[in-house]
Amino acid sequence: MSVVAQYWSGVLQRLQAEVEVFSRLVRHEGERGRANEVALASVLQAFFPRRLGVGTGLLIDTRDRYSKQSDLVVFDQVDEPTVLAQTTHLLHPIESVVVVVEVKTTLRQDDITDCAAKKEALLNLEPARRHADGSTHPIFAVLAYDVGMNIDTLKRHWNETATELRPELICCVNSAVIGGTLVPGAGGGDSYPLGFTFLHQQDADGTRLADYLAASVPEEDMHEMRDGRTYTIVDVAGERLLAEPARALLIFVESLVRGIAEKEGRPTPTVSYYMDSRVSEVRWI
Repeated sequence: MSVVAQYWSGVLQRLQAEVEVFSRLVRHEGERGRANEVALASVLQAFFPRRLGVGTGLLIDTRDRYSKQSDLVVFDQVDEPTVLAQTTHLLHPIESVVVVVEVKTTLRQDDITDCAAKKEALLNLEPARRHADGSTHPIFAVLAYDVGMNIDTLKRHWNETATELRPELICCVNSAVIGGTLVPGAGGGDSYPLGFTFLHQQDADGTRLADYLAASVPEEDMHEMRDGRTYTIVDVAGERLLAEPARALLIFVESLVRGIAEKEGRPTPTVSYYMDSRVSEVRWI
């Protein structure tokens, strides 16, 4: 396992621990969801360049139109002002925003409908200028801690959603699901790309071997511990395989950072050079 992948495994463990504590302490679903947003925001803020801020609020355009409330907003905090920054609900000029992230505790069908509606409201705003890559609107991403359906059903729901209303990036962390057009190797076509980050068989030097690793615990168990790390068990065509949630989260964040750099016309982020083929591989469904 590469140094970056090992480090990110630790990041995920800390994030999961924080989420589990919030879940035990906070019973109200809305407050628990907000706590999860805060936990994710702290991870993103540490990983993003310092010129970018991570907040929440509404996006606006020069015609006084508003987006829907966004869970996380990634914005330029160096060269651009934040409107009404003294309030708890910030207003962000769309021209200064590079990413909008919807955070879901458990992603269900009504959440997919909600995400599509939020992206539609975002696309209805008219930015006064383009980004360096020629794009006009922020990257729209979805991050869920859990998913309330299997991946085939999830893929079907996104395929039934209008292409322009789908997220460019999605991650369901605990299920080790990653997808969207920003992920390397996602390919084109009308079908929404979704896949798993499975655990590879490795030799003593960490070199990736051909096979994925199968679970060895009883069928009622959904997780397995190996070498001090927790892996998700995924059933694919009747075979129970170990998947790496940490790697799915790493691919999600690296794809965001790389997507931002491309949008702003900046060099490829350093972390992208450390994403070797074993770290970045996705088993597409």
